[in-house]
Amino acid sequence: MSKKKESIGVFIDAKHNRLTHVVIKDHTDISRIAGYKYFDAVGLNTKGKIADTLYVDDEGLINGTQWGFEVLTASGDHRGHYAGNGIVLGTNRQGESVDATVTLGEMAKRIRCYTTTGGTAVWLPKNPDIRTK
Repeated sequence: MSKKKESIGVFIDAKHNRLTHVVIKDHTDISRIAGYKYFDAVGLNTKGKIADTLYVDDEGLINGTQWGFEVLTASGDHRGHYAGNGIVLGTNRQGESVDATVTLGEMAKRIRCYTTTGGTAVWLPKNPDIRTK
């Protein structure tokens, strides 16, 4: 994490097809808020000197999670598919977490959430509910 005490991120609540802002003080907040024990970091995008990083459930495909999300590129192409919830934070050149550069609206255009019914993914409405509080 950065020397700054907290960073503002985007929480992808895939189970409820919802996006909200979250405050992350340290790495334990990622696991606690997103609801998983171990997480993995995936590069999301770059804006100038800061890249956004997506934190996802490292065990999402093996622990029975029944929901998740797909990340699309800006042009709508498939970027990645993840089981569970996600959190987006910015990352500076030193590798420290900072505020996410992607907005809730931008993120809403880049994800599709799903739930699993009888072993089959059922895609939820394309635009997730954006909650500002």
